[in-house]
Amino acid sequence: MTHQLYAPIRDIHGHADALETLLHKLGYTRQPPHGAQHGAPQGHYAHPEGRQVIFLGDLIDRGTQNKRVVEIARAMERAGSALVLMGNHELNAIGYATPRAGAEGEFLRPHTPENQKQHAETLADYRDPDEHRDLVSWLKTLPAWIDLGDLRAVHACWRRASMERLVALGLVEERPVEGAPGAVAGFIRFDDPRFELLYTKGEEPFELVEVLLKGVERRLPNGLSFLDKGGKERHETRVRWWLAARPETWGAAALEAERAFADLPFAPEDDYERYTDETPVFVGHYWLRLDGPDAHEGQPRPLAPSVYCLDWSVTRGALVAFRLARRGGRGAGALGEFVWARRVWI
Repeated sequence: MTHQLYAPIRDIHGHADALETLLHKLGYTRQPPHGAQHGAPQGHYAHPEGRQVIFLGDLIDRGTQNKRVVEIARAMERAGSALVLMGNHELNAIGYATPRAGAEGEFLRPHTPENQKQHAETLADYRDPDEHRDLVSWLKTLPAWIDLGDLRAVHACWRRASMERLVALGLVEERPVEGAPGAVAGFIRFDDPRFELLYTKGEEPFELVEVLLKGVERRLPNGLSFLDKGGKERHETRVRWWLAARPETWGAAALEAERAFADLPFAPEDDYERYTDETPVFVGHYWLRLDGPDAHEGQPRPLAPSVYCLDWSVTRGALVAFRLARRGGRGAGALGEFVWARRVWI
């Protein structure tokens, strides 16, 4: 069992006002300079019970307060009141800033108009080159997943086979986490030049990390496709990897355009690995809707008995956390409760 009480918080995307409101709702307060513990940053957020936040990645992009969000998370991390994980937006930001070896003028994440738009707000907050380099250096220190023994956290999908393969390839190192007794986390080896393979579509490392930080995708049968929210044609859809049994239709499996494929049969060859462990896992990433099928009466709910998604879209719904209960609870809600603040103040 973990010895700390945690409050996982999902994709913040540059909304510092929302984050601070939620931290206050969770019982965290800003520490006065004279009250900061030795070596801790002045003015960081802390909880009177010593609880730690687990930031599930995607701190940056989209919102206009990226630097402030990063400052809050970094200060809490240094003070021991937070653990910070990497999301796909952090991995993308590293690639956007990193030239591709042997290809002059090219970057691991191409500077296309679409990618420029995605990173625009973060880059606007980090116009100073030194500050931007410092940001990227810090992002490289964030683990891609963390196992705390009695709970797990990853940005999009917990798949142990993908993790073990990345470790076997030498591109990820699993090691203990400072400030989290008994915890083990997976850190990408950015000091290994082969980490460029994480950004090279078609290479095994790319596919492995895509599952962890973006989720499981499956190609639709018979050449079918749909238009995503950006109007781009897609032949693959994200699928619900937390289902207990193989879905019977693509409508049950798909996370995108599920209505369009509601009655399309799901064949055995379309099947995929699902999470069946009893250990709770916390994820973000999926932009769920408080008025959608995965919510209950306008409130977040677990996606499965052991899978808790906290991304209910800060830009169109609410910023959500999960407050873990003290050990020994029984019955419904024994693990803890969702805590959220709606968009009214975003």
